Amino acid sequence: LRRYREFKSEVESLNDYEYFFSKYQKEESDAAAVFQAKAEYLHDLRVRAGNDLSRLVEKELHDVMLPNAKFALSLEEGSLSADGGDRAVFLISMNKGETLKPLAKIASGGEMSRVFLALEIILGRGTEVEIMIFDEIDSGMGGKTAAAVAQKLAALSRGIQVFAITHSPIVASYADAHFYIEKKGVGERTNVYIAKLEGDGVKSEIARMISGDEDSAVSLSQASELLEEAGKNKIKGV
Repeated sequence: LRRYREFKSEVESLNDYEYFFSKYQKEESDAAAVFQAKAEYLHDLRVRAGNDLSRLVEKELHDVMLPNAKFALSLEEGSLSADGGDRAVFLISMNKGETLKPLAKIASGGEMSRVFLALEIILGRGTEVEIMIFDEIDSGMGGKTAAAVAQKLAALSRGIQVFAITHSPIVASYADAHFYIEKKGVGERTNVYIAKLEGDGVKSEIARMISGDEDSAVSLSQASELLEEAGKNKIKGV
């Protein structure tokens, strides 16, 4: 009897296939309309969020010695998926008079590092992020630019824990704690050693980063100046 009822239901469905076909077509059409409406709503949210993000990123970039930088989020039409129908592209212009172009195509290493820093700072706000790790964020920078990035990292560290791996003596001088990391070959393996630096050890390592000679009187003097200047700026909240 169970099989009989199953066969009977299937026969009825086959006999009324036009009804069921029309019914399923309407369900599909209704679902597609809902899906499209939600995708459009998500697009509108992204437009507003993109405008806010662009404004905040530009401010951060101006703070790290890119005074003419322009940033924008472009939402290009893509195929509909669970993420909506947008394809997001970051656009940037570094200099006056230049049109906005895809970030991945025009930014140099140092510029890209500063853009990433700006995005990390902004996207970390209002979240539960407690630690940020920057691996050579100062790559390709020197002088005033490195100092500006160092100050930005120091300011960021007042609210969360910041770890910065750096080869820049300027950036290192702003740290509250210093650790020296070294790789050594031991037999068939490579081991990584880490040691916390204190007092004169900090000064010596920064001097080595400046000139390669931690015993140089000139380099030690420069290291002292960097540490003193960084200490003053951190107290002032720069």
